[in-house]
Amino acid sequence: MTEFPWLTDAKAVVKPPPGEACPADAKAANLSFTLKDVNDRNVSLSDFKGKVLLLDFWATWCGPCKVEIPWFLEFQSKYGKDGLQVIGVSIDDTLKC
Repeated sequence: MTEFPWLTDAKAVVKPPPGEACPADAKAANLSFTLKDVNDRNVSLSDFKGKVLLLDFWATWCGPCKVEIPWFLEFQSKYGKDGLQVIGVSIDDTLKC
């Protein structure tokens, strides 16, 4: 098996090594993380307590980042009603629209 099976085998099932997955009774995540949104309003991860978060750090200069964004929009649309929240965090130096 290659180091990145998802790049070569579309049917590959990627499982974490033993002991790498969080147990069901794991300590709660620290959600004290706040950033500004595009409208300069504070957004805190604690606002999404109880949801499954997909936190994506991306940049406008990152080609692969731009490729994956439509998938994240699809995930949000499909699974948002079930508690998924996709949050994109741009790491660009300045706001680019």
